[in-house]
Amino acid sequence: MSTLDWLLNPITAKDFFEQFFEQNPLLIQRDQMDYYDSILSIKDIEHVIDLGKNLSNFDINQSTSDGALDDNLYSFVVQEHNIKIKTGIDKIKIKQLLHKQKCPIVISHVHNALPKLKEFIDQLSIALDGNCYADMFITPPLVSKGFGIHFDLNDVYVMQLYGNKRWEIYESFGYLPDQPHFYYGFKRDDSKYRKLLSIDLEAGNFLYLPRGFIHNVTTRNKLSIHLTIGCLNRKWSDVLTRFNGELASRFDVLGQKVSTTIFNNSCNDLQEIRRIFETELTMKALESCHKNLKERNSGADRPHITSILCSSKSDAATIK
Repeated sequence: MSTLDWLLNPITAKDFFEQFFEQNPLLIQRDQMDYYDSILSIKDIEHVIDLGKNLSNFDINQSTSDGALDDNLYSFVVQEHNIKIKTGIDKIKIKQLLHKQKCPIVISHVHNALPKLKEFIDQLSIALDGNCYADMFITPPLVSKGFGIHFDLNDVYVMQLYGNKRWEIYESFGYLPDQPHFYYGFKRDDSKYRKLLSIDLEAGNFLYLPRGFIHNVTTRNKLSIHLTIGCLNRKWSDVLTRFNGELASRFDVLGQKVSTTIFNNSCNDLQEIRRIFETELTMKALESCHKNLKERNSGADRPHITSILCSSKSDAATIK
């Protein structure tokens, strides 16, 4: 069974691409809590946290309205000539933030800490013909504030590893958006969008969301650990941007300033630009640009805690 078929089981990769990919969300509920243990078990997760000193490249933030947490609350910091340098995470303080203050923890590019998970991500990148990466989310019980209602700019493949999480899924904010929320005037108000589904994602379950589908995620009465696999698909707009950049390096006219009056008059520059595109825009040229994009570095070299989202108000019970 291929990597993608295993991830989607019992859905086949063929059915996935025909019915769901870049079209519709897909929920797979399995009665097998340890389904993902072969690539990421609880012991593996403990190992990642125990790396500690190797997780020094990170930032920790509270939720949008609460501001940022000070580095000293979760990390070892040395100061040299008025410059703060993070040397690693303080595991004791991290656990206090997680258990007592109910702060969700996000460890990005966690696959780079575990060879078997990295192999899985590399194989998935080939199967999806994109650049995949894995982020791990550790969230305390009854957390209602995190990233809030939002949509992602890449396809999301969610693997619930432990506990459960409530997902509220809404309509897509346009077809495959590729710009940040503010660009579209997105409002973080769930009453403005049509809800499609409310589900409790349990351990062993899988969820796929094409980019643009609005969602909000909260924990229930248990600590939750899930893996989000993001896949950066190479779009036609990416290929054309690369193509235009390569043309601009060869033809001086494409690097010149555009005057607001140029469009009202017949202009030699416009004629030259038309000639360039008529000559250079070939399938071979686009294939070369696509290949160059594919070979680009797909992510960071090591895992790092990118955020700990913490609300100043907590309605959560203490974890035993």
